[in-house]
Amino acid sequence: MTYQPHNLLAFGGTLEVVGADDEIWECTIRALTGTIGTPAGLLEGADCDEFLADWETPLKAWFTAANTKIPSTVKLTYAKCNPIGADGRYSDPDPHTRVFSAAAVGGAATGSLSFGSVVYSWRSSPGPSRGYGTKGRMYPPNFGILPSPTMSSCVGSSDRSTACTQAVVLINSIASITLGDGAKLVPCLVSKQGAVHPIRSVLVGNVYDVQRRRKNAVKETYTANVFAP
Repeated sequence: MTYQPHNLLAFGGTLEVVGADDEIWECTIRALTGTIGTPAGLLEGADCDEFLADWETPLKAWFTAANTKIPSTVKLTYAKCNPIGADGRYSDPDPHTRVFSAAAVGGAATGSLSFGSVVYSWRSSPGPSRGYGTKGRMYPPNFGILPSPTMSSCVGSSDRSTACTQAVVLINSIASITLGDGAKLVPCLVSKQGAVHPIRSVLVGNVYDVQRRRKNAVKETYTANVFAP
């Protein structure tokens, strides 16, 4: 099983007030250089750093927008852009990480469970709709979107529509950047079987999902009582 060499974009930060015991979060998107119809190669070296410098402002704008529904307890502190080789590992010893001098703060005032997410589902359709490299998911920390009590705790249609719009804003923040040498990154779905397809559509469902990895990492505090019949 061999990957098409590509770039792995990552961004993340903390979920609570900055401190030693904060829980951290991270989201990733894969991308290749080229155009939407013909994704081709990858960024390396200084191009990765140039991309990160250009991406910081639009990424922060997406993150802090009220409609993205990321609570004000969540902070965005860094972004990364690294070439991935055919073995699925970093192919450059330089980590190409941009730590922001000022963290961005989520623009939503309320939230529910910090390990919940209204998931962005990436699709390659209206291109290929079946097979490897045609579907993907991302769990943004957008738990400022509250489940609707009138819909059996599902996500209302208005919130889903807003989330879909913000998902497009996010991938457009990548695709709209043109580097000094003319290179552009195309957000893609990359399979370890070698298939690659550009992201062509976004779906947001009405089920409030749970990031099980993060849920399992939450420290549990117990309250005890005595039963004495």
